[in-house]
Amino acid sequence: MERSELLEKHQKIWDQMMVDRRQKEVDYMMAREQHVEEFERQLQDMRIQDAEEYNQVKIKLETDVQVHCCIQLLHSCSVITKFLDCFWEKPLKCLM
Repeated sequence: MERSELLEKHQKIWDQMMVDRRQKEVDYMMAREQHVEEFERQLQDMRIQDAEEYNQVKIKLETDVQVHCCIQLLHSCSVITKFLDCFWEKPLKCLM
């Protein structure tokens, strides 16, 4: 083989290797981009799920607090009612 043929052959091999490398880089970047998009979707889904759970817990706690307050209010009303009943029946005895 002549020098020019040998150089041309190696240049074609080199060019093909570079094309292959570029294609692998593009494939890698596409796969990486798909992974990033999938992770972003998963993260967004987790954020939505966390927000929904937070709202449910918040509503439950608010409800529990309201129930507790109602029970305390009923108890207070009961004590006041008993006191007033006692006061009207025997005013001096209730004050002692």
